[in-house]
Amino acid sequence: MNDFGIFIWVFICGFPSLILWLIMLYILDTKGEPVNYSFVMPSQYKQFWRIIKSEENRINKVMYNTIFWAQIALFLIFIIGGIVMN
Repeated sequence: MNDFGIFIWVFICGFPSLILWLIMLYILDTKGEPVNYSFVMPSQYKQFWRIIKSEENRINKVMYNTIFWAQIALFLIFIIGGIVMN
């Protein structure tokens, strides 16, 4: 993969993933959960999943589910694409 391909790949998957991650951490922080903005920790996904399950407002629940699954999908696309492009 050339340098331009890497730039496009990061632009397509990296920046949206980062934005969704920060939105998820903001939601966790507003719900009173401990948040670490420095490291990606799987426990934060579990905390976010618990918040999704306990959310009673249907609109927020749909939005939280979209954020959660979009992060998972972008991560998988990034990994699979990196393997295929090499």
